[in-house]
Amino acid sequence: MKQFPLGTIDITPAALERLEAAKSHVDSLLARHQAGDWGDVDAFTQRMNERSSTHAEPVSSVYELPNSSQIRIITSPDRSLTRVLLAEEVEQREVSAVEGYDAMAPTYDLGTNPLIVVEEPHVE
Repeated sequence: MKQFPLGTIDITPAALERLEAAKSHVDSLLARHQAGDWGDVDAFTQRMNERSSTHAEPVSSVYELPNSSQIRIITSPDRSLTRVLLAEEVEQREVSAVEGYDAMAPTYDLGTNPLIVVEEPHVE
């Protein structure tokens, strides 16, 4: 079952090379991503993806290939673009509290603010 549109598919050359080397097909990974099978992500990312798939927030999946390569699939918040890349191609950078606040500030007043979701108590 498709949960959200993927938009344009962009595959990095390195990801395509590893997929071919592992004899894996990107279509099957995209179908899993789109259906809500997020692959090898932690519980927090799974919860965020479940929420993000129905709101205007990015959705991210990670899949391990038979050759031990990890493929990451990221769909943009507006669903216009889905990128397929190697996990090591994802840029990670530390930011100061001021830079982090600046980056998140536009979402603070939205009902879909991911920080609010994380801070809400969970009662069963």
